[in-house]
Amino acid sequence: MHQMRHMGSQVGQTDFFTRLGPMRPAQQLRQLLCCSLLCLSPLAQAAQLQVGAGSRVDFGDATVRLGCADLHVNGSAAASASTLNGIATLNIGAAGGLQAGTAQVALSGDFVRSGSFDAGGSTVSIMDSCAHSISRVSGGTVFNHLSVTSGTGKTLELAAGQSTTVLGQLTLQGAQGRLLRLRSSAAGTAAQLSATAQQSVQFVDVADNRATSEVLAFGKPDQFQSQASGNLFRWFQFDAQGQDQGGGSGGSGGSDIRRVPSLSIAWTATLGALLALAGMARMAALRRKPQRSPLRRF
Repeated sequence: MHQMRHMGSQVGQTDFFTRLGPMRPAQQLRQLLCCSLLCLSPLAQAAQLQVGAGSRVDFGDATVRLGCADLHVNGSAAASASTLNGIATLNIGAAGGLQAGTAQVALSGDFVRSGSFDAGGSTVSIMDSCAHSISRVSGGTVFNHLSVTSGTGKTLELAAGQSTTVLGQLTLQGAQGRLLRLRSSAAGTAAQLSATAQQSVQFVDVADNRATSEVLAFGKPDQFQSQASGNLFRWFQFDAQGQDQGGGSGGSGGSDIRRVPSLSIAWTATLGALLALAGMARMAALRRKPQRSPLRRF
C-alpha cells in the first residue's frame, strides 16, 4: 500500500495538511486526496498543491498526479520513493526544502528554487504539457538525473551567469523540425551547464551557454541533428574562446565559435616515435662524450 507520513503541520487556508493529529497511512492518503481536490477545485484562487510553512510531509512511495497544478514547497518535504507527475511549476520557497530521495518528478513549467533542493538519486523530467512553451530553471540548482524532452520546440531557459549542475544522466531531446531550444535568461550572457560524460543530446538549438565540465555533444552539430546558434563554449567540437573560424557546419549560422584543434591517431603515433628517436640520439651522444679527469690538487 502506498505510504505517506505526516510529521506535524502549522497550517494556513491552503496548507497541504490541516492539524488533525496523528493519522494512520490510509487516513493520511485520503486526506492528501481530499486536499488535492480542494486545491485543484475551480473555486480555488489558483490551482496548486502546497506544503505550508512549518509543515513536514513525506510522500513515501505514493504516486501523486497533480493534473497541471503547481507544487509549492514552503515547508519541509521528502519525495522519498514517490512518483510526482503532472506538475506545472515546482516552486521551493526561501524557507522550504525538498529532499528528492529516489523520486521521479515530472513537470512542464518552471523549476524555481529559492530554498534547498537535495537531489539524492532522483530523476527530474521536464516535458511538454500544460501549455508551457518555456521552462525556466533557477541558477545554482544541482540535479542528479535531468531529462528535458520536447516534440513542440520548447525552450529551456537557464539563469544567465549561473551554473546548473547535473551529476548523473543529462538528456536533452527535441524533435526533427522542432528543436529543443536551450537559451540563457539574458541574451548575450552565457548560462553555465556542468554535466558528466553520461549525456544524450539530440535535436537541440543551443545559444549563450558555457559547458563547465565535460564537453557537451562532442562532434559537429549535424552529428546530433542540432544547431549551434552562437556564444557557445565547450559545446560540440568547439573550444572556450568563442571565436569564429568560418564555415562551421551543422547550422552554426556564423556563430562566434572556434573548433578545437586535434591530432589524428596516426599523427599522435608519429610524433611519439620522433620524440623517442630524439631521446635515443641524445643518450648516444652523452655516451660518446669524453669524460674529463678530475683536477688534482698539489
